[in-house]
Amino acid sequence: MSHPLIVAVVLNWNSADETLSCVQSLLGQSYPNLQVLVVDNASFDGAIERVRDEFPQVHVLQLERNTGYAGGNNAGIRKALVLGADQVLILNSDVILDPPAVELLSQAMGSGVAVAGPTVYDMDTPARVQSAGCLRREWSSTFRVLDDVPESASRGVDYVAGCALLMSRAAVESVGLFDDSLFAYCEEVDWCLRAGQRGYRVVHVPAARVWHRRGASTPSPVQSFLLSRNALTVAWRRSRGWRRITSVLYLTLLRDPRRALVLLRRGDIRGAVAVAQGVGWHLHLFRTRSPLQFLQTRASTGSLVDADQDSQ
Repeated sequence: MSHPLIVAVVLNWNSADETLSCVQSLLGQSYPNLQVLVVDNASFDGAIERVRDEFPQVHVLQLERNTGYAGGNNAGIRKALVLGADQVLILNSDVILDPPAVELLSQAMGSGVAVAGPTVYDMDTPARVQSAGCLRREWSSTFRVLDDVPESASRGVDYVAGCALLMSRAAVESVGLFDDSLFAYCEEVDWCLRAGQRGYRVVHVPAARVWHRRGASTPSPVQSFLLSRNALTVAWRRSRGWRRITSVLYLTLLRDPRRALVLLRRGDIRGAVAVAQGVGWHLHLFRTRSPLQFLQTRASTGSLVDADQDSQ
């Protein structure tokens, strides 16, 4: 039986210990034709040196600046294709894989499948399901995160969690890379929807298991901004007709004001303002001359509120 070459892309940003644990779990996979590539998003914690010392067989790609989830993974995907990958496994550094996970994902990559995602469990509560694929609510461009684990080998969904997903080379060459203007958050949503619009299938593989560390319960201002801005961006681009109108109205008049109010009740004024900035971005408010530079700078400080607010 032939085994397509899989290159696992692990994106690191100042998370050396987690990256090393992720790489260790990859090297323990049952899949026989797997290579590992660690992409470093301009870290300063010595992660790359530690990877090279502890895992000399692992490929390393060091970027000169932080290009976010999208840009960092795009660099890794390009390198993986150069290495001859038939399939590319995208992984957050804070993910640990069950030994058969990669093999089970690869087995699900049948004809017409663009991407396969595992069942994602919570690292701190190992039996709790974080995500078992997601279904889109067309009228609002929001998603229902599934938490059931069916007996089937795979099932169709609208998108799978970006912390762990396996993409086919053919789909990448047809659909393209992640949209790096999104920087972080919703890139996998956008990519999966683009793949679906091209006739590809997105599948969840229940038996493939990974564990992912959940982020803080209260998002940083940067996260609040990006979640607000990017959800609107994807809703506008990937919806048509009346669904586009109802999605934008729901996000701007109901969901985002509610999110801002929750943050205000917690005393997080900066976070609430960041939500407004995310909406305002689409009205050409709160913009800088270089959006990506703006995000890269603020990602290191956790502040959006004090950013220069030059309109374009």
